[in-house]
Amino acid sequence: MCLTTVSQPKGTGKHGQRPIQHDCFLNKKAILRINNNDNLCCARAIVTAKARIDNNPEWNNIRQGRFKQKRLAMDLMEQAGLPNHNGPCGVTELEKFQHVLKDYQIKVYRKEYLDLIF
Repeated sequence: MCLTTVSQPKGTGKHGQRPIQHDCFLNKKAILRINNNDNLCCARAIVTAKARIDNNPEWNNIRQGRFKQKRLAMDLMEQAGLPNHNGPCGVTELEKFQHVLKDYQIKVYRKEYLDLIF
């Protein structure tokens, strides 16, 4: 199981970011921070989670945010019809990612209440 949280209505990177306070629900190994300097946060999180689920042999390179993670994120953006998307991702973009990744189920929870928003 992979958990990714974004703020409603759109993720905006590090602005206003606070540490997750729900350690009683999640062990620390379940949370992976995506560190990047581009607008691919959501796509990077999805391809990283997918790599973990698929036991990708390049997991360490992907997890550490090296070039492979960015390449996979850019490929996902292109497959989802968002090759020139240059802003934060919201529900509309998540729906496009979900359409591309038919064999996976993307779930997004609001961190404040741990309730499902997508």
